[in-house]
Amino acid sequence: MKEKNYNLELIRMISFVLVIAIHVSNYFCRAYGEIPNSEYAFSLVIDTAARVSVPSFFMISGALLLGREETLKKHCRRILRFLSVLAVWSVVYYLWNTCYMKTEVKLQEIIFVPAEAHLWYLYAMIPIYLVLPFLQVMCRNLSKNLETALLIISTGAVLLNFRTTFTGEELYYDLPLIGDKVYTYYLFFGYYISKYRKKNPDSPENSSADLYIQYGGIFWSNHGGNICKRVSL
Repeated sequence: MKEKNYNLELIRMISFVLVIAIHVSNYFCRAYGEIPNSEYAFSLVIDTAARVSVPSFFMISGALLLGREETLKKHCRRILRFLSVLAVWSVVYYLWNTCYMKTEVKLQEIIFVPAEAHLWYLYAMIPIYLVLPFLQVMCRNLSKNLETALLIISTGAVLLNFRTTFTGEELYYDLPLIGDKVYTYYLFFGYYISKYRKKNPDSPENSSADLYIQYGGIFWSNHGGNICKRVSL
C-alpha cells in the first residue's frame, strides 16, 4: 500500500477550515453598508485570503492522480462515485427547496444548474474525471521541454482570461485543455509542483507550509486582483 503524503493531507485539512472561513466571512461581505467598515474590511480580507483553499483541492488532486497509471475500471468507479454523490444531494436539496423553502426548482435543469450553489465543485470535478485517463497518459509521456511549453502557454491563457474579467470582454475561443475556467490548470500545476519537488534534492520535502505557499502563489497570481475590485465597491 502506497504511503500517504502527510504534507498534502495537512494542506487538505487546512483547506477544509479555510472553506468554512469563506462561507462565514462571505455572509458579512454581502452586508456592505449595513455593517461597520472595519468589520466589512476584516471579513473581506479573510474571505479573499481563504480562497486559496479551493485551488489547493484541485492541485492536490493533480499531485495525487495525474502521475498514476490506472485501469479504466478504476476510473469508471471513481466517476460513478461522484455521480452518485451528486445525484443524492441534488435530490435532497430539491426536496428541501421545494417542500420546505417553497422555492421553485426544476429537477430537469440539474444537469445545467446545481440544485444548490455549493455543489458547483462536483460539476467542476466530474468533467475533469471523465478525461483524467487521457490527461494521465499525456502527463506521463511529456518531455521536460513540452511540460515547460504547456505551463507557459496555459499560464498565458489563464492570465489573459483573468484580464478579461476587468474589461467585460470574452475570448472568441478558449484554449483547449484549459477552457474558460482555471480548474484543469490548477490540476496540472499541482502535479508539476509535486513532481519536481520530488526530483529536487534540495527541496524541503517535509515542509507542508512551503508547499502551501507555492499553491497560494499560483492562486494569487490569477485571482489576487479580485480584492481590489471588491474594495472599490
